[in-house]
Amino acid sequence: MLRTARHEAGHAMVSWATGKMPAYMTIVSRGSYGGYMMHDNDDKELVDSKSDILDRICCSLGGRAAELVYYGDEAGLTNGASSDLRKATELAVMMIGSWGMHGDRLAVAECFGEAVDKDLYAEVNALMNKELARAVKFIIDNREKADKLIQALLEYNSLDSKQMEKILGAPPVKE
Repeated sequence: MLRTARHEAGHAMVSWATGKMPAYMTIVSRGSYGGYMMHDNDDKELVDSKSDILDRICCSLGGRAAELVYYGDEAGLTNGASSDLRKATELAVMMIGSWGMHGDRLAVAECFGEAVDKDLYAEVNALMNKELARAVKFIIDNREKADKLIQALLEYNSLDSKQMEKILGAPPVKE
């Protein structure tokens, strides 16, 4: 339960740190999930900016980041983050390979086939590592709040946005 609470709190902390209070979080397992964090769905924008997509990737990596912070580089690597990693990777591939949102690349990878696969992989890998490092920093910089969130999650099993806001305060305003 403690590992799951730390993992889910990691997602919530990164979501909060990037300006969005999660709607709900639980450590009650359902199906193949040990717990989950749900985003607030009032963001009805049809188009996401590069910054928004990077925040989504970072938030997806928040659980892995929390496990690394709390358990270290070896014990912090578990298969519990597999669906999070898949989601973050899909976003990164779309961002770089389909939407032309990274560096100087404007060409879409799907137009060029295998020739760019190695370049695309390298860019996706670099972006994922950068966003994981950003998530780790958010958790380290807010460790006291993360610890309080984890304790509340262990006590109540689930937290809504109002309970999380009492612990974390309002999310920082995104510039």
